[in-house]
Amino acid sequence: MTTRIADVIILGAGIAGTTLALALRRQGLDVHLIDRHTHPRFATGESTLPTTSFWMKLIAERWKVPELHYIATASSLNEHVSPTSGMKKNVGFVYHRQRRTTPLHSVYIPIQGAATGGYGESHLFRQDVDAYLYHEAIAAGVRGSVDTEIRSIKIHRAWIALTTAQGHTYRARFVADASGYGSVLSKKLKLRKTRPSLRTRSRALFTHMIDVKPFDAFYSSPTRDDRWHNGTLHHFFDGGWLWVIPFDNHPRSKNRLCSVGLNLDLDRHPDQKQRTGADEWTVFLRRFPSIGQQFRDAKAVRGWTVTKRLQYENKQTVGDRYWISPQAGGNVDALYSRGLLHTFQGMAAAIQLILKAFRDNEFTRERLLPLEDQQRNLLRSHDALVYGSYICSRDARLLFDRWIPTWIGYDQLAIMHVFPHLARYADSGKVRHLDFDRAHPERCFVRYEDSMDVLDRCVLIAEAVERGRMSIGQASQKLQEHGATIRDYVIQARETLAQDNATRWQSVRKGLKKMGLENYWQR
Repeated sequence: MTTRIADVIILGAGIAGTTLALALRRQGLDVHLIDRHTHPRFATGESTLPTTSFWMKLIAERWKVPELHYIATASSLNEHVSPTSGMKKNVGFVYHRQRRTTPLHSVYIPIQGAATGGYGESHLFRQDVDAYLYHEAIAAGVRGSVDTEIRSIKIHRAWIALTTAQGHTYRARFVADASGYGSVLSKKLKLRKTRPSLRTRSRALFTHMIDVKPFDAFYSSPTRDDRWHNGTLHHFFDGGWLWVIPFDNHPRSKNRLCSVGLNLDLDRHPDQKQRTGADEWTVFLRRFPSIGQQFRDAKAVRGWTVTKRLQYENKQTVGDRYWISPQAGGNVDALYSRGLLHTFQGMAAAIQLILKAFRDNEFTRERLLPLEDQQRNLLRSHDALVYGSYICSRDARLLFDRWIPTWIGYDQLAIMHVFPHLARYADSGKVRHLDFDRAHPERCFVRYEDSMDVLDRCVLIAEAVERGRMSIGQASQKLQEHGATIRDYVIQARETLAQDNATRWQSVRKGLKKMGLENYWQR
């Protein structure tokens, strides 16, 4: 047996663990990455949002992780990492009814800046992105142990000791768990809730496919300037939705694959235990010919992953000498692509608090509680958005004209939580403007308490429809009113940002240009 000592042990060498490893290593800590698997490997969490990219850029600037600039910018990603990721210029939603050959309704949302030559967003081919970040971490001096399974954990007063299946012992002053659904600390310390308090109840089956036809061949997008195939497409139907994330949607792509995932409300679409994933997929396409035409020639290149209930939740995500990252500590559903957003938003706050704990040599749970509060709030807001979406999916207009605009407003408030910090940094060049431990990281976004109260009321309206206590028309009217309130919050936040930077706009714009953000914010 051997004992290997480090300042920090990070469990999980995916996009979260490697980002944390790079940031802490470049701040002078001795870091050891441990993972039970090797690279390259399949991973979900493939579609980014502007908010996600802003958090990546903040971490890149504040903690000397320039690799994230490549990941956060679609053109740089394909140039510097691998030409296997897709571009994302829009978010599309199309609604379908059973047995119909044409869709019923659609919504097209362009990504700001992408159509005018801006950075756009990405469809991350995770096996290449994750492997790239892992290799960069090793090159930066992080030690790595793959194919390594943790068998036991002991928390002492001055360190945490982990013993592997091979009989080695790793000891560190702090442990961060970024190992996702299979979270090592959550299982070993029995931190999972037996019954999550989350209201969403959904399951999924997903894979990568080849020869998926662009949906534009069957149904034109609302604009002549762009296509459904240039973004993340969501096929909605009563009680579920399907993601289509192409990696081949730009001329430089070297990847013919497409990520496909079917997500189903467990109450309306119970688990089909007698069917394989491939069989359930075939039956689904027969029921929805307006979707099936896109997959007429498609073939899965890997086995279908079939889940039980997707939702899980921890009783706690911080303790003396440890932190469990957002995706390791809880999950709702892939809808609205918030997994990576939560990962990097949580990372921005965690890096600061971990480094501060090392400076003070104090690693108590109390010092890390803002991280737990932040993750609980992120999980709560995402659960409300997804839960309401599944309920509203019974009616196309209610979902597309009322509920999705509420999500858009919420996403804008999330942007306004991080963008002012980037603007102040762009103007001054002082990294202190990128610090979040003094800015209440537990608040997920601007006006969290007010907007969460509005969202909770929206959920109550959706539930009233579900239980037959309110008509679709009445619900539509009330949701429109609440959506207007969220829009007012966004307008107020934008006006405040514009006023704060009015006298310094040229220097702000110059600084934003260096970070590839000049096309996002127009004065």
